[in-house]
Amino acid sequence: MIRVLDISNHTLFWYYVASNLAYLTMLIVALKTSTAHQQRLQSHRLPWIKESPLVPPITIIAPAHNEEKSIRVAVRNLFELDYPQLEIIVVNDGSEDRTLEEMRMSSVCGRSGPCTSLKRRARPCGDCTEARWTQDY
Repeated sequence: MIRVLDISNHTLFWYYVASNLAYLTMLIVALKTSTAHQQRLQSHRLPWIKESPLVPPITIIAPAHNEEKSIRVAVRNLFELDYPQLEIIVVNDGSEDRTLEEMRMSSVCGRSGPCTSLKRRARPCGDCTEARWTQDY
């Protein structure tokens, strides 16, 4: 019986060592791959997009239905996009929570760009609230 316990103890120990070495190897490979990918991304010359007058404006339409807890973070993340002419439209389609109030209390409107409209419009299936922000660099 002691011999069986001794063999199982050694087997589990070597399994532990082998699996941790495998995880360490995978971590090293992942770090090297990530570093190489970051270097390839830095070699691309993308800042010309911000400087070019030929870049078309982009409008992002973000639907928001019962997004009270996450609407501020979602809109803030959209404004962190690095693009010269960006318009963000948040459409609150009949939310039953405080999504509209959270959008109104959000500091995104005054900080990141002018808030051109925050209005309610009638729709056949209910009412829809639209918030439109524009941002020019």
